[in-house]
Amino acid sequence: MKTPITFGTSGHRGIIDDTFTHDHVSRIAYAVASLYKQSLSSAPKICIGFDPRKGNDPTLENGSFTRTLVDSLLQNGVDVIICNEYVPTPLISWYVKHNQLDGGFMMTASHNPPQYNGVKFNPNDGQPAPPTLTRSIESLANSDDLSHRHHSSEAGQLTHISPTQSFANYLYDFIQTLFPSVTFSGHVIVDCKHGATGHLWHTLKGHFNTFKWTVLHSEPLSTFGNLEPNPTHTSSLHQLRDDIINNHANIGSANDPDGDRHVLLDETGTPLTPEETAVIIAHYFMQSDIPLHGLVSTLASSQIIESFCNHHQLPYVETEVGFKYFYPYLKEAESKGERFAAVESSGGFTLSDHTFEKCGILPLLIVIHIMEKTGSTLSNLRESARNIYGRFFFEETAIHTKPSHMHTLSTYLKSMTLHPISIIFPDPIDRIDTRDGLKIVFQNNDWTLIRLSGTEPVIRIYSESSNKEAARSIIDHTSQWISEYLKTL
Repeated sequence: MKTPITFGTSGHRGIIDDTFTHDHVSRIAYAVASLYKQSLSSAPKICIGFDPRKGNDPTLENGSFTRTLVDSLLQNGVDVIICNEYVPTPLISWYVKHNQLDGGFMMTASHNPPQYNGVKFNPNDGQPAPPTLTRSIESLANSDDLSHRHHSSEAGQLTHISPTQSFANYLYDFIQTLFPSVTFSGHVIVDCKHGATGHLWHTLKGHFNTFKWTVLHSEPLSTFGNLEPNPTHTSSLHQLRDDIINNHANIGSANDPDGDRHVLLDETGTPLTPEETAVIIAHYFMQSDIPLHGLVSTLASSQIIESFCNHHQLPYVETEVGFKYFYPYLKEAESKGERFAAVESSGGFTLSDHTFEKCGILPLLIVIHIMEKTGSTLSNLRESARNIYGRFFFEETAIHTKPSHMHTLSTYLKSMTLHPISIIFPDPIDRIDTRDGLKIVFQNNDWTLIRLSGTEPVIRIYSESSNKEAARSIIDHTSQWISEYLKTL
């Protein structure tokens, strides 16, 4: 095996037929089957979904990655439930939990370009696999001697499903519990980016049929029509923005190929940050006596989340980057009959009584009903949230480096203490956090984060300030420091 199997922030990903191969898929299937058969007395039941990337085929054509995954699981005694259609990640998460399955695979590389593919695994609550589980999967899958990998004495059973209608029904019912008898009457434009969400959005049109829908790029394509697949990249939103303005639409939304990320655009075509969307939702809940008991976010998320929680004296939890770290808090809230909201800056959002995986569908459905209930435009809702909880400016950049530099840089960042960093930065520092890269929080609450990608030799740098120029200055200063350090390697 040329490239080892590694589970980064969300699953194992790589370039098709190079760092992501049929052997990788087969090994991961074996590892999951082996782990589950050790702990279960009966055949594990696992469902499989996929976006339209090359090699993901609903017909299970020979030579496809889906066929390799299905065959490998069946041969190792796993009962497989396979989707007959392209489906988004939150559907798989919901289906696993709703049907009390043992887990679910999603074949996707999320927001990565079309030359990438990958595998996510969600265990029996539908949540992203935690690090303890992915480490076990990696260990088994990367074994040098797989002679012990064998076919089960009894092969698993294969079942085909078409779950989109059921998930749409569930989403409609869920929204009705939050907004009984509220119907939106405006114009909504959704950009599917030729990913896995097109069928679901068209199905939802049948439920939410009191307003005008325009669904863009809904046909699943392995190339994504050469569109930028990451919805939070401004460069990917030009057509959506223009269509909103030209058609006088009230709101727009875009997803990534597997539908677990989102971005909302207001009636002027201006995108909201995911954190601003989350605060609009949370603020409405608090004002309307819809129960909300806390929020969880990440080291890379905007201060507006913490500001909201401080204002309402709600618990605020900040974790490492990755939705998998939210699960304990979402699960605890569910077990107490409470509701937590979760959000990350890359476009992930959920409520603890929805799914434990991020969902790029739910935010739009909630916000259009908030707009109808309040009679406010989305731009006014955002402005109101900023007036109450603060205006923050977020900057992001990336530095590409050699793969050999990543471990050295990781060690360097983890070794940092306040004294050497205080010499590097001119502004007084309040604290540092090395749980996920290095986050530096200044005494005025501005911050910068240096975080290493788990799937490619890329260093991501973030900064935030209540002053736009200050945010830009901080990220420039941080980038210069890291670039100078890399020159010494």
